[in-house]
Amino acid sequence: ILADDMGLGKTAQVCSFLHALRKMCGAPGPHLVVCPVSTAGGWARELGRWCPLLRVVRYRGAQRCQLQRIVAGVFVVSPATLLQDKAFFLKRVWQVCIFDEAHALRGRTSAISELTPRIDAAFRVAVTGTPISVSPVEVWNIMRFLYPAFGRKLAAPSSGDASQEEHSQTAAILRSVMIRRTKESLELGLPPRIDHPPTLIEMDAEQLALYRAALAGAVADESTEGMSNVLMNLRRVCGHPWMFRIHGNRSANDAALTARERLRVARVPFEESVIVGSSAKMCHLDRLLLAKKQGGHRVLIFSNFTAQLDLIEAMCELRGHSFGRLDGNSLRAERELLMAKFNHAASRIFCLLVSTTAGGVGITLTGADTVVLYDSHFNPQMDRQAADRAHRLGQRRSVEVYRLCVANTIDERIVRMSTFRAGIGDRIVDGATSEASVQQQVIQDIRADARSSAVDQAALADGVEKLARLSARVPSAFEGTTAASSTCQVASACFGCGRADGHRLSCPGCNKWYHATCAEGRTSANAARWRCQRHKCCECGVAAQHEDVVFMCVQCPNSYCYDCLEEDYVSMEGSENGIDFPHLRSSYADMAVDGVPVRRNVFFLTCPQCGGAGQASESESESMHDSESGVDDSD
Repeated sequence: ILADDMGLGKTAQVCSFLHALRKMCGAPGPHLVVCPVSTAGGWARELGRWCPLLRVVRYRGAQRCQLQRIVAGVFVVSPATLLQDKAFFLKRVWQVCIFDEAHALRGRTSAISELTPRIDAAFRVAVTGTPISVSPVEVWNIMRFLYPAFGRKLAAPSSGDASQEEHSQTAAILRSVMIRRTKESLELGLPPRIDHPPTLIEMDAEQLALYRAALAGAVADESTEGMSNVLMNLRRVCGHPWMFRIHGNRSANDAALTARERLRVARVPFEESVIVGSSAKMCHLDRLLLAKKQGGHRVLIFSNFTAQLDLIEAMCELRGHSFGRLDGNSLRAERELLMAKFNHAASRIFCLLVSTTAGGVGITLTGADTVVLYDSHFNPQMDRQAADRAHRLGQRRSVEVYRLCVANTIDERIVRMSTFRAGIGDRIVDGATSEASVQQQVIQDIRADARSSAVDQAALADGVEKLARLSARVPSAFEGTTAASSTCQVASACFGCGRADGHRLSCPGCNKWYHATCAEGRTSANAARWRCQRHKCCECGVAAQHEDVVFMCVQCPNSYCYDCLEEDYVSMEGSENGIDFPHLRSSYADMAVDGVPVRRNVFFLTCPQCGGAGQASESESESMHDSESGVDDSD
């Protein structure tokens, strides 16, 4: 188990290890790296940097037939794709199998925990900065991956509270198999991280009435499911009461809408009195952001709720803050582009809104020097991971961490219990004590509060009524409206050869037409589903799926996936506003004429062959090609 603190270069260490195997032992692979989608791009870059002799393969299901012929190199795959194409990975013999963010194996009966011990590998490495999040059982689940034969005979600790003996056994196991360095034990020249005490915020009378109304549900329904709903409702009231309206009006196409459109669907007024004034936390965050902006700082804001991120995004629009957003709906390439943009020295993006679960693990966001934990996670290690997105190698400024907490509410109880449990991993290594579940302890406290609280019944009834109005589903603001019709014109010439004569074959995806000789893959059998060559990468040949981002040239049919895109295109050098990439854009001059809508997964550029950004680097690499030496598997 490689368990260095977050931000100490665990990825670089593993890459150097694979390079040493290739250079010193003649082991070209195949190796397997299983990592979250958000870190896959980072792994590919680090492997290319530290393992120049190894071929790096970003595995996607659509490539399965092509990749079966590759016998060496490093395969990078997400857990979801591993489960989807498990037959491909189980029939291979791997030299090294690496599982990044191995705390994801904490569920003993989860599909990924059952699959990974079956992978045939000569050597295994589990990479995690938090080998224990909440229970010693997690260490034993990682052990099942590292030592499958031993794991089959393993009697793991119970899933409940662990005994002192089980804690001692876990500590002994960790000392035998874990390599761990902490930031405090190394002299890295890393600027300090300043963790401010939780900021206790008082609610106003109206928000307090809503909280008491939600708390009354703990008396009405004490079942496990009922208490889980009560906990969620209490957390929503503490964060922002209008989260009830947004959550209650979710729809299937929410991912395709902007935050402002989602607020419009839920009929949330786009006004300062509602977006900011309805929540004590938002008022405090508003003042904090203004102070940080005046001081020249840049901010990461973490929340566990996407509805809360919608409201914070609306506040940023109202205040004129430049911002980006990274959550579970972000496409892989969108994540990579946003991180490259935010971390660049020339970036002027003031704040980045991040979902704790989707963006709090395994990514680098050193462009910020301030971290705001808007709400706390039940798992204390998730908040630790989130704060360390900014405080890691590459950071040149001191990092300040703020935790917002509403006083005398569930917020304060979660913070108190999480703080109590935050060091459980270290304590187990040193000989720890048994802990109770944070969520179960909070539920017990909430029940006690609900029984003992004495409130004005009239005020309680008023709060219940307001809560019901906020939670009600409302008619969509888009009901009864029709999409505006647009007049589009068919292109005057073939987009492949530029000639205007001949029979036309139109692509329904981008409204371009081609001659039959210029249209790759067009046959009578696939005519209805045909898309032109702009919808697949001209370098690797992979067709763009709905979850992929494609980069289309505006002057020729060339298109690229993110993995094949020249680095010059994702550089902020030359950006006029410090917010947008100078060589990428989401639209082009004749887009309205072509009748093509703006899509979040399509960007436009001028490719190197047409004189775009990558032309210089391409010519330089060609001139150096003859003088370079290497091995076959480095292609």
